[in-house]
Amino acid sequence: MTAAILEPVPRLHLPTARVDQLEALLERLPDWIQQHVLEHQTEVEDIVMELGRPLRFNLERGFKRFPDLIRKEELEHLKFALKDVALDNRTGLDRTLHRISVRRRRVRGGEGVIVGAIIRLARVAVGVAEPLRPYLEHGNFLLMGPPKTGKTTLLRDIVRILAEKYGPRLVVVDTSNEIGGFSDVPHPIIGDAVRLQVPGPEFQEKVITEAIANWSAEMVILDEIKRIPDALALEEGSKTGVGFGATIHAATLEEALERRAYQPLFGNVDVISRRKPTRSSFDTIIQIRSRGEYVVYADADSLLTAHLSGTQLQGNQVLQHTS
Repeated sequence: MTAAILEPVPRLHLPTARVDQLEALLERLPDWIQQHVLEHQTEVEDIVMELGRPLRFNLERGFKRFPDLIRKEELEHLKFALKDVALDNRTGLDRTLHRISVRRRRVRGGEGVIVGAIIRLARVAVGVAEPLRPYLEHGNFLLMGPPKTGKTTLLRDIVRILAEKYGPRLVVVDTSNEIGGFSDVPHPIIGDAVRLQVPGPEFQEKVITEAIANWSAEMVILDEIKRIPDALALEEGSKTGVGFGATIHAATLEEALERRAYQPLFGNVDVISRRKPTRSSFDTIIQIRSRGEYVVYADADSLLTAHLSGTQLQGNQVLQHTS
């Protein structure tokens, strides 16, 4: 199979992504960890805290280890700042977008004792999705990219853009609270959109249905599809005339088609027979190659048909942003 042919487009300025509500995060951390975060705030992605082990940061490139060990006191300090921790061991901080995942002691009677935590620093980049605006106003879209390519940051800005058009008829199914944050009052980035929180990943299918049936949705946004029931709910919902936008983890189209959970999204494709019996749930597929670099396929069904037959793929555009 030959590679995609890509049409070059002008290079555009990539808006600077800032850490959301940094002060609110810092005040929940011990002073010595605060200092390290401030020193590395432009590159730190995760703060890794494990009892008896060195403080570590996952950076945009590589990682940083500090000599000081995490003590019980640091984790207790963090614990009292947290909202309720869900069954998937995730939580966050009020009115911020930061995600905190915890690890508990694995012994009987020690279920409440936190022995490790990782804090994912959320970034907001208003304007990062502007070059994609023409492709977002015509039908359903799917964002596809590997981890750590800025899918959630991009999707937040897409919500901002679509909220200008749909207002409260844009409904965000916020499974991990990474679009609207962990507070009962969602982050202002979502504008006039409605945000529905999800008790746990296994309830996402039900909340998708509620968005359509109860909230008069014209457009529904999903942060990430992981399970077959979610894909089936989206597939059924798209037949009602409601628009959908969603993200999946996949570096290439072939990788996405091999995931059973995604196959209903692509016309119930059979990767063995290379057949697609029904239409795709999406009109447009946006492949995220890296932060700020996108390939837009404006006709998903034509793309899939070509791919399955082994013929040449035609990419519509690559959008590259440079500072």
